[in-house]
Amino acid sequence: MQHFNRTAMYGLLANLATAPLSDFVMMPALALGALLEPIGLGAPFLWVAGQGIGVMLAIGEWVAGLPGAVKTVASAPDFVLPIAFIGVLVCCLWRGPLRWIGLPLAASVMLWPRAPTPDVWIGDGGTNAAWVEGRQATVARPGVRQFAVDVWSRRRGVVAVERPIEGWTCGRFSCAPNAPTVAPVLLWWGKAAPSAEQLDVLCRSAEIVSVRAVAGRLPSSCDARLVLDGTDYARGGAVELWRAPERGPRAWRAVWSADVRGDRPWSGTG
Repeated sequence: MQHFNRTAMYGLLANLATAPLSDFVMMPALALGALLEPIGLGAPFLWVAGQGIGVMLAIGEWVAGLPGAVKTVASAPDFVLPIAFIGVLVCCLWRGPLRWIGLPLAASVMLWPRAPTPDVWIGDGGTNAAWVEGRQATVARPGVRQFAVDVWSRRRGVVAVERPIEGWTCGRFSCAPNAPTVAPVLLWWGKAAPSAEQLDVLCRSAEIVSVRAVAGRLPSSCDARLVLDGTDYARGGAVELWRAPERGPRAWRAVWSADVRGDRPWSGTG
C-alpha cells in the first residue's frame, strides 16, 4: 500500500481457493512425478500437476477480474511506515493481551489520513501534465513519460485517464485548452522558446502555462497566470500544484520534487 499503492481486495479468497489444490494435488503430483521420472513413470503425475497449475491460474484470473479486485491507495506520509513496523513488532513480540496495543499502529498505513490531492501535476521538464477532478487525473499527453504518470497517479490514489479530444488545440510543440474553463494547464514542449505572440495566445488559454524552454519576456496577458519554464524545471524537476485561495483568487502552492528529494550527489541539484 505504501510503496506500490495497490491492494488486492480478494487475495484471501484466491488463496483459500488455491491452497487445497496446491497442497493436496499439485505438490504430491510433482513429488511423485520427480521421483518416478528417472524410470519413465513420472509423466501421468506431472500431467496432473500441470492440470492443477492451469486450474490455479484460472482461479487467479477469475478473482482478478472481479469488480473492485484491485484498489489504488494513496501513500501515507513517509514517517507512517516506521510506525507500522513498530506496531507489527509489538503484536508479534509482546506477550499477553497488551500486545494488541500494537494493532492500530500496525494498521497505520491504512488508517492514517492522506494529504489533499494536488490539483495539477507537471512532469520533469514540463513534457507532460495532469489535472485532478474527483478521483481521476486527466493526462494532457497520453503515452509520454508514462512511467512517471503511472507512479505519480498511484501514489496519489487517482486513476489516470486520457485527455478528451474536444476542447483542445494541439500542434507539433504545444497542446492548449480552448478556454481556461476546459483545463487549468497547457503545455509547450518545444525545445525552442515560443515567441511573444505565441506566449500571448498561450496565456489566454489556461491558468498555468508550462514552457519546456526558457521563456523570454512575458506579455501582459501572462500577468495573472502562473508561468513555469525551463529554468524552473532545471532547478526543481517535477511539480505538484494546489490552489491557494487564502493567498489570492489565482494563487497556487507548489511542491517541487527536488525540494522533497533533497540534494544528492547523483541528482544534479546539489
